[in-house]
Amino acid sequence: MLTVDVEQAQTRYEPAIPPLERHPHPIDEEALRKGIGRDADEVARWRDVLLAARFGDTAKQTAVSAAALDQVARAYALAGHFDEARAQLEKALERAPQSARAHNNLAVALAGAGELSLPLDHIRTAVLAEPADAGLWLNLGAVNGALGDTLAGRQALEQGVAIAGGYGPACALLSLEPEGAEAGAVAAGIGPSDLRRRLHAAADAVLAHPREATSPPIMIRSRVKSLSKDDRPAAKRKLEQYLYWKS
Repeated sequence: MLTVDVEQAQTRYEPAIPPLERHPHPIDEEALRKGIGRDADEVARWRDVLLAARFGDTAKQTAVSAAALDQVARAYALAGHFDEARAQLEKALERAPQSARAHNNLAVALAGAGELSLPLDHIRTAVLAEPADAGLWLNLGAVNGALGDTLAGRQALEQGVAIAGGYGPACALLSLEPEGAEAGAVAAGIGPSDLRRRLHAAADAVLAHPREATSPPIMIRSRVKSLSKDDRPAAKRKLEQYLYWKS
């Protein structure tokens, strides 16, 4: 059809829709939201009926793995929702009670949730399960240091640095830049600058007194006071940002 045909038709015939000013109908957003929710629930019900007809209750019987729960917990932790991460990792531990990953990552979530005295037992269990993992030793050293047990903290950091292969790799496991101070680093407690200093000292000690990286775990029990959220320095509340998350 040519443009001229359209123009001739427009002059020859009256328009089907009279030329008026038109306004869109007002939308009740709350009613629309509820309607969409009802429709979504109905579609979900149809889906459940279809799955039940084809597969019975097999889908409901499938257990969620500890690895899957760990992935969900990681997403919560990255978003700063440590209580939710903790809940997922506690379920993971029910499925894999001896998992070094579940114990270590639960310790990180507990530190993020403000329970600074609780991660120690989980990290110790993780170290016993996988003593060749440098990150677990570094976490043990960092948490012990944050709680004031400098001797146990130094020994664990030395072991972690030895297994990691040096100061640089150890920093990488704790998400620390090997050189330079970060903005906003705090002097009290365990902040990034203090962690670097302690890792440096640990690396020096390893070089001065080298030992096998697979030596038996150093499990020094520390006597620590349980700290409430209000009692903890601001630096310690950020400890979880530098702890190793085992993948």
